[in-house]
Amino acid sequence: MDRPDGTDVQSKDELPRVVSVDDHVIEPAHLFETWLPVRYRDRGPKPLRAGIGELAYVGGKYRITMDPEGPPTDWWIYEDLQFPYKRNIAAVGFDRDEMTLEGITATRCAGAAGIPGPDRGHGGQPCRGLALLSHLPRFCGQTFAEAKDKEVALACVAPTTTGWSRSGAATAAAG
Repeated sequence: MDRPDGTDVQSKDELPRVVSVDDHVIEPAHLFETWLPVRYRDRGPKPLRAGIGELAYVGGKYRITMDPEGPPTDWWIYEDLQFPYKRNIAAVGFDRDEMTLEGITATRCAGAAGIPGPDRGHGGQPCRGLALLSHLPRFCGQTFAEAKDKEVALACVAPTTTGWSRSGAATAAAG
């Protein structure tokens, strides 16, 4: 297709105007102790490193247990939820065969040094922008929507959507 001046609308060397909408990011362990208002911190999500036991996906739900003898894994503990970091969530830079349900620590995540640069999206593909999806809140904030303490849950939404990720802290983590 040509522009009125006769030039191509997009040459083969130009990046297409793509925005990646499926880039996952692991929140830093200090997220809620830093960004959650002080009055909620004792009831907010807490980081924990512990061994992982069974990790299976059964009937549309994860079945997960802690095991002191299991491989070290980083977790978010929030209300009754024990939420481990899993390889399939932090898989940037890994082969498709390595995208398993294995429990991992933040230091073993491909993105532990930060998020992809502004020119790389899901799978390292060129793009014009990123939409970061935080790990703990799950799709559309389900973790907080399902919480018992709605006041704390609502307070937890801002740090995961506006606090560290928009403050430059997520980008600064990239080094």
